[in-house]
Amino acid sequence: MTSSVYCLVSSKGLEMIQAEQSLQLQASALYLPNIMISFQHEIKTESDKQFLNLLERVFPEWKKSKIELQQLTGGITNMLLLASCTSRLKKEHVLIRTYGKGTDMIIDRDREFVSQLLLNNLGLAPQIFSRFGNGLVYGYLEGRSLTPEELSDPTLYPLIAQRLGQWHNIIDKDEIENALVKLKSFTNAQGASQKFSADIWQLLEAWINILPPIKELEKSCLENKDILQDTHDKLDLQAIFRKELEWIKSQISNKSPTVTCHCDLLSGNVILRGTPTSSKLPTIENNPILFIDYEYVLPGPRAFDIANHLVEWQGFECDQSRILDISQDNPILRSWVRSYVSASVDKQVDEADVSQLIDEISLFFGLPGFYWGIWAGIQSKISLIEFDYSEYCALRLQEYWTWKREYLTNL
Repeated sequence: MTSSVYCLVSSKGLEMIQAEQSLQLQASALYLPNIMISFQHEIKTESDKQFLNLLERVFPEWKKSKIELQQLTGGITNMLLLASCTSRLKKEHVLIRTYGKGTDMIIDRDREFVSQLLLNNLGLAPQIFSRFGNGLVYGYLEGRSLTPEELSDPTLYPLIAQRLGQWHNIIDKDEIENALVKLKSFTNAQGASQKFSADIWQLLEAWINILPPIKELEKSCLENKDILQDTHDKLDLQAIFRKELEWIKSQISNKSPTVTCHCDLLSGNVILRGTPTSSKLPTIENNPILFIDYEYVLPGPRAFDIANHLVEWQGFECDQSRILDISQDNPILRSWVRSYVSASVDKQVDEADVSQLIDEISLFFGLPGFYWGIWAGIQSKISLIEFDYSEYCALRLQEYWTWKREYLTNL
């Protein structure tokens, strides 16, 4: 493989951050750190001007009179716009993602940027055209997001599983980490603060350190006091969840291989390009499924990433009746895991490998609730988006408590 360079180029073309990697392609993006877009729940005339001015900087050949803006929905963290420009030859589309208020407290934007550059080189993500002060301008993937109900569609879930298996098999986490170190040295030199969680365990520690007091969380802890690791009478949420995280790590942290995890494979981040024409699993090159949104990409246990996706079958409403029963004799789960394993083997899938991975998934099935419960607790205090994060926080944490009770029963 040939040596390549990640480039973060200033608008004047004078500044460049290079992170040399063993990649086949070169990835570059226009760096506009001084451009900040005011976050709005919906686009208005004044925000239109901000976006148009940004697009003019990134694409000088685009005429403002030919640009159309459309707000997209689906996420509960950021503002996402589709920008289209019609020329004599074709209609071009890009996406503008403006980060939600306070999200830099829980998301490493340098890691997100580097991860997408690498994924683009592997053909797994769209190109980034620009990184501005509080967002990205990047390519638009033709296709549509799935609904929560479609995640369990028998024609679609094997494709999703196969694609995730490919992710875990071919993405080199060390390449991302090496590039991230170099990028951090650049952003630190520009006055940005250092934020670098090396894996999901460090990220959870960082989140717990900024977890605010939340009544719904306190109630959840009191209702499950009999299984808390923290036995003090004082209700200190940060202390409680630090103890819980220590216990989780002691039980399962070494029970699944570390891979580059997507960490947010809800239905809205799964894109279907075209219509599957056969019930037979295609070659990976012909798989019409792609994943988007790389804010939470991070090294972590593969079984966590799988469990995290399977739990998302319930949707934002947390309809747990949609979630798979994680057992060896569940034919749907075995089919899902078989498709996942097929992405990393050239021969027929060994059923022993399927059984082993199901055991892994079972061990990690409570961690997504813990992860998103802490996340939602923080969001409940910082987000401007209209969403009941406090209720969502309690619902997700209950998944963890339920798993823990069953785990303790089976010890």
